[in-house]
Amino acid sequence: MELRAQVDQLDRDQLTELKMYIDDKLNPASKVEQRINYRSGWLQSEYRYTEKGTRRGPYWYFKFVKNGKNHSIYIGTTDNPRSAVDQMLLSKAG
Repeated sequence: MELRAQVDQLDRDQLTELKMYIDDKLNPASKVEQRINYRSGWLQSEYRYTEKGTRRGPYWYFKFVKNGKNHSIYIGTTDNPRSAVDQMLLSKAG
């Protein structure tokens, strides 16, 4: 199947995720190391690179789509991003 035909079959959330993935690939200053489906979105770890090429991170984000808009919550560096997201979401709800 042609690439355009495959993209045409994606829903809005899938297109948003694909766009974010492509943006990450085109941005040489950072690299997405992994994505983990979690709750209503996904956890994403990224490494940043300094001008000298030194790798920093991983920096965790919780990304999701709500009402057709992209949202991102910065988690930071952690060994347990799921727990960090849960705590952040609880504090926002309370």
